Amino acid sequence: EQNYSLSEKYLKMAADKNLSEAQAYLSILYLHMEEYNQALVWARKAAQASNSEAYSVLGDIYLKGLGVDSNPAEGLKWYEMAAKNGNAEAQNITGNLYSDKNLGLLDLGKAFKYYQMAATQNHMYGMYNLGLCYETGDGCDVDMLKAFEWIEKAASEGCPEAQEWLANN
Repeated sequence: EQNYSLSEKYLKMAADKNLSEAQAYLSILYLHMEEYNQALVWARKAAQASNSEAYSVLGDIYLKGLGVDSNPAEGLKWYEMAAKNGNAEAQNITGNLYSDKNLGLLDLGKAFKYYQMAATQNHMYGMYNLGLCYETGDGCDVDMLKAFEWIEKAASEGCPEAQEWLANN
């Protein structure tokens, strides 16, 4: 049975011993509990120990403005750090941030690069987004064969958007 209080107790014991993994997971727990100030404190501590998960938490906090003013550029900075440390989810999110025309961070070449990184780790949305880049030529040359291959891989991993794309194309 889910028990936030018990999770908090044991994670805090480990986090107080400077275990960055526990600090990162404690920050995630505090996000779920909507205790954003505590999430920020523990994510920063874990980030000081170069914890990739903490980088993603900080990216989320700044991107969504959870307990702080929303700052997409600051969120991108943290997601990019997680992405460069091999975090496939952060790689895909970083690609999304660079491809979002509304955030003022648009760089389709970088978006393509991060989608490639996520896709090569079999991240289903990374594969799907990479396929879409090949379809539209965003950050690369149009290549419908590669678009189909990557989207088909994403669909085989269970990506509903990729399955829908295949059904319509």
